[in-house]
Amino acid sequence: MQLPSVWKTAPVRGAAWMTAAAFSFVFMSWSIKALHPISASEIVFFRSLLGLVLILPTVGVPLRELVRPRWPKFYLARGVLSYFAMLTWFYPLQVLVLADAVALQFTLPLFTILFAIIIFREPVGVRRWTATLIGFAGALLIIRPGFAQVDVAMILVLVSAALYSTANMVVKKLSGIERPGVIVFYLHAVTLPLALAGAIPYWIWPSWSDVPWIIVLAVTGSAAHYCFTRSMRASEVSIVMPFDYLRLPMIALVGYFAYDQTAQIWTWLGAAVICGASFYILKREAEIAHARDKAAAAEDKGPS
Repeated sequence: MQLPSVWKTAPVRGAAWMTAAAFSFVFMSWSIKALHPISASEIVFFRSLLGLVLILPTVGVPLRELVRPRWPKFYLARGVLSYFAMLTWFYPLQVLVLADAVALQFTLPLFTILFAIIIFREPVGVRRWTATLIGFAGALLIIRPGFAQVDVAMILVLVSAALYSTANMVVKKLSGIERPGVIVFYLHAVTLPLALAGAIPYWIWPSWSDVPWIIVLAVTGSAAHYCFTRSMRASEVSIVMPFDYLRLPMIALVGYFAYDQTAQIWTWLGAAVICGASFYILKREAEIAHARDKAAAAEDKGPS
């Protein structure tokens, strides 16, 4: 059975890759929570080390070319930003309720859209702005009851969101000129020494029970960034980023079954708003892209 042509458009492909990234990020977040009290920097180190091993066979570029990067400034900027973004994200995941931490990080698309406008001058229509803001309002529904006491971990999530959004802009730039596997390779290559330096003062040797979680961390971390990079290459930032919202209902289920964290009614109401806004963007942009492709095809044919 052949899929309708509308589902083969760039926005749909980008959304599919972002959804796969969301699944991977959820399992990665679960592993970070499970590895507590190992420090955030040490977790970044293990993720980078094993991620580097996993990505090497799939890079598709000879090793002699990897030692001479074509875009060193971009790779370095993305790696440094991502390292500090991970630090300020991994620690809150370990100490906050999972659903609350993920919900608060959903300020990231707003930062991303803002930077997309400033850096890439992407056209963002009223409908996309409205849907994104509605999605953000859904995240606020989830965390509204707990905003009476804002601790350091919550502030760090906001810092992480801003850092990740900046790094995403570098990924968007690289995704048009470099292979996804190469981009992920240099991410691990840059974050590895930074994480080791930050982990040494607080080093805790993992137990045997931690090993499976470290493997999950490495596999899902690499998969998440690979899928994320493919998503950014497939479509515009402001189209695909709202699909990162799908992490919320997923992580709420993990918190409930794994850590007895009962999500409040606000979590489910917010999740419904977020998913509704995300799927509206997918449907709207897919229809526009399909109509544009049909118009271009008709113009190419010319009058009969």
